[in-house]
Amino acid sequence: MVEPLVQRLRRIRADVAGEIDTASRQGDTVMMTAAVRSRDALNDMLVAAGDEETARCEERHASLDELNAMAHYSGVGCPECGPDADVEGDGVDIDGAGARQEVTCSECGGAWVNRYKFDDRE
Repeated sequence: MVEPLVQRLRRIRADVAGEIDTASRQGDTVMMTAAVRSRDALNDMLVAAGDEETARCEERHASLDELNAMAHYSGVGCPECGPDADVEGDGVDIDGAGARQEVTCSECGGAWVNRYKFDDRE
């Protein structure tokens, strides 16, 4: 049995979302740019195919400029306001070989997650 077009496109879009996340974590702007363009094209196809969920979706997707800024973010300050911004972080959650911390900027109101990878012991 052949899957309906909308279901196939949704599965592909989910795979592309994973590629965007991976490219962002690795700082690979070329892959991130390609994946974002693919995601946007898939959303256009879903709307054209009559996918009401995608047509109604008001979730804000980051622009290519925002994604490139995130890829070059050094972890100091705010990715939007710069390294001198006043930011606050929640506790650090350690999980296996990594850690994560939810952070907010008091200047622009932005929120993000800093991820850390343990790669050596001293």
